[in-house]
Amino acid sequence: MHDSTKTLLYQIADPQHGYFTAWQAVNSGMAGSRLPVMSSRGQIERVSRGVYRLPYYPVSDVAQYIEAVLWPQGLVAVLSHESALLLHGLSDVSPAQIHITVPTTHRVRRQIPHHLQVHHADLQTDECEMLNGIPVTTSARSILDCHRNNVSSALIRQAIEDGREQGTLTIQEAEELARATGVDYQGRRRSRNAASRHRSGNTRPGSDLQCGNGRSCLNN
Repeated sequence: MHDSTKTLLYQIADPQHGYFTAWQAVNSGMAGSRLPVMSSRGQIERVSRGVYRLPYYPVSDVAQYIEAVLWPQGLVAVLSHESALLLHGLSDVSPAQIHITVPTTHRVRRQIPHHLQVHHADLQTDECEMLNGIPVTTSARSILDCHRNNVSSALIRQAIEDGREQGTLTIQEAEELARATGVDYQGRRRSRNAASRHRSGNTRPGSDLQCGNGRSCLNN
């Protein structure tokens, strides 16, 4: 691998835990035909159709989420719904699939893997943030999405309480979410320490993001 190619792929993949897509590489000026050759030589690792990984990067504990948001072709999706709650450490939710959201104009032209659930919505920039290198819906948006996706009231209430405990929801946001979702929330704080193991490397909602309009929330 030439140094210039290695530098280019590093610049794309480093913020994404060593992952990149063919679309991102081509968009940065690289010939897409080189990727299969590099993969056959072991210089890069093919993860799935159009998704690659630099093999010298350690496997991340959020690899499944990175692979999920990079799965759509032509854009980077946003982790959402129950998967976003899990990444935020809100409630005891345990989703069977990884939930991602893409813009309403994006057409999925291939079979969706069984482990993925793809939602369509035009997210605003203040409804997204970067969390541990992954574009994800904010706590408030994630809770609303889960309510609309028929997640139980008990988990919604836990998520609101955990959001207040962690400080990712303001008092006003928590009260508005309680009214919008119809849960019995009176500002109680849970005694357990809400999981916050994934909150390193986050940025405030809307900072340097282009969520919900067909453009990448990650470097591309």
